[in-house]
Amino acid sequence: MSDSYTPQNVGYAVSRLDGYSRNRFKLIPTSADSLQPGSQLNIPLPEGSICDLRSLRVWFRANCVGADTGVANNYVGARCPCDAQSFFQRLVLNLNGVQINGSSNDWNAYCRMAKICKTSFDKDSSIDRTVQHGSISAPVAGSVGAANDEVATMACAEFPGTFLADSSTRFVHTGMLGSLVLTATLADNSILVPYSEFNSSFTNFSGQETAVAGQIRYSMDQIYATIDCISLSSLYDEMLMARLAQEDILINYREIYTYTLENIAQNTATTRFSLATRCLDKVYSALRPGDHAQVGIPATELQDTLGDAHTANKFVFGVFDSSIPTPAVRSQYTINNTPYPQYLMKTLVEGAADSAFAVENEDVGLKARGNLVSSLVDYNEVRGVVPLRLDHPTGIHPETRVSSGLSTLGVNMAATYLTQGFVPGTGKASIVACETQPQLVVSVGKMCSVNF
Repeated sequence: MSDSYTPQNVGYAVSRLDGYSRNRFKLIPTSADSLQPGSQLNIPLPEGSICDLRSLRVWFRANCVGADTGVANNYVGARCPCDAQSFFQRLVLNLNGVQINGSSNDWNAYCRMAKICKTSFDKDSSIDRTVQHGSISAPVAGSVGAANDEVATMACAEFPGTFLADSSTRFVHTGMLGSLVLTATLADNSILVPYSEFNSSFTNFSGQETAVAGQIRYSMDQIYATIDCISLSSLYDEMLMARLAQEDILINYREIYTYTLENIAQNTATTRFSLATRCLDKVYSALRPGDHAQVGIPATELQDTLGDAHTANKFVFGVFDSSIPTPAVRSQYTINNTPYPQYLMKTLVEGAADSAFAVENEDVGLKARGNLVSSLVDYNEVRGVVPLRLDHPTGIHPETRVSSGLSTLGVNMAATYLTQGFVPGTGKASIVACETQPQLVVSVGKMCSVNF
């Protein structure tokens, strides 16, 4: 192998892409115009086009409705949670009627866990806050009654853990694949954040407000999607069809599986999970409040954090260590009797370090972007996601161009996530999310199959 190297920035080669054009199209859902929690949203993608999957955005208006106590100045306002993805409990992608994504019933929870580990504060405080409702906003001071309820137009512009965002190719020719339909199931009302009119607070409620907070709700309307499509010279189509005639085209992408353990009353929890996959890339685990599925629970407020100081109860993920100066919580993964790491690690400090190091290819060193973990208090109470990396950091973008994760095909996989020593409080729940890498096999005549 030659070690010779010529830097690209000293070259003078130029080129041109002929016959290229790009435009944006509006996609109208085939579902109802107004949706309630639990309803399904169906959006077909353009057929016979070269679609830029990363440009897909689902636009909607969220209409929050609070709860009236019947007492003056004791109205409970309903506010949107941070991130537009929070409104979608499950995301299913069907190709020619065959489901290629949608194995998780906690897609919105996975999105929050992945964002904590992968997103920088620069992005979260700029475009995410502007377009995707990246923070929880309070009503105007002095608002009375329904003026405390939020009505917000936003876009779900990212679809992590799916074919749309994490495939080995950004541009997909639907003339080669066939019919792609996105189906999203709306989350229940537990994602909403109650707001106290009496105390002008997200965390301090009067007795009357507490009694009715569970009645807050939302609906969704003005729904549509947009996507960019490109056009290339006819030579591209000819080359694509010629390759299909000779061999199958392979596309790697991501799929998510989630596992939960509810009603944890002690200070130790062992969450078990098992799956057969050709490539297990990463695992994310966290504890969350036992009442995460209950409507009207106050948000968690942090003082020692950057960015948004409030987190909806549904998306609180913590370590819940009783001592930050001397961490007591320990945790460890085990897959087929092999422990990861080889010892019980101090979750608070080692997990916080791994939240960036174990996730992104290049997020190490002095030039690393960092993530949404800004302090040990922050990580301990609301952003305590503990990742495990099983694939190789290739440095290639996108990561799915190379499969290097753990294969569990043909193996009776048994895996656990053990965490012990946490403060049980009023009860806890546990969630484990697995990032896998299926492979879509495209053959002549729009024949497609998936190697999971």
